[in-house]
Parts: sequence; structure tokens; C-alpha cells
Amino acid sequence: MPALVMAGLPGPAPIHIADSNLDLGSMPFSGRYIVLALVIIAVVSVVLWIPVISDHINAGLSRTSRIWAPIMILSGTALLVLGLTIHFGALQITGGVLIGLVALAFFIDNY
Repeated sequence: MPALVMAGLPGPAPIHIADSNLDLGSMPFSGRYIVLALVIIAVVSVVLWIPVISDHINAGLSRTSRIWAPIMILSGTALLVLGLTIHFGALQITGGVLIGLVALAFFIDNY
């Protein structure tokens, strides 16, 4: 007969060690709570690292923006005009997106 211990339950919980079952009574929390806690820790860590990563990315892009911004505006304009000329929607969207990305980057950099 297995030993009985009080585990904070209304009745005693058995501990089976001799059977090699490793049933150590009732735990105050389950494995789901452990996984949930680890997920919450990971999410909080990522949220705290976002400003650091954003600063590094913004610094790297700001250094090369003087070179790439005119190239992207000209290529976006060329794709947009070409798409409007030959009535091809994918080129129009691509050109508009390139121009929009340069404008968005300009606003973010100077904000």
C-alpha cells in the first residue's frame, strides 16, 4: 500500500515510488501553466527588444538613404508610367508601392 501525504487537497494523495510510476501527488500547477508562462516571457522579451532592433535598423537605413532614395523614386516612377502606358496592373502597383515606401521612409526618418 502506497504512502499517503497531505497535498493541500480535501483528502490525502498517494505517492507511488516503488512502482516507478513517479506519481508524486497533485501539483499546484500543471504543465500548461508552465508553457503559458514561458510563452508570456518570450512575448514580453520580444516586445522589449523591438525598440532596440528598430533603432539599429533605422540607423542602418538612414546611412544609405541618400544613395537609394533617388534610385527607388526613379525606378518606381518608371514602373508606374510603364504600367499606366501598357495597362498592366502589377507594374502600376509595384511602382506605386516603391514611391510610397520612399515617402513613408522619409516621414519616419524625419518624424
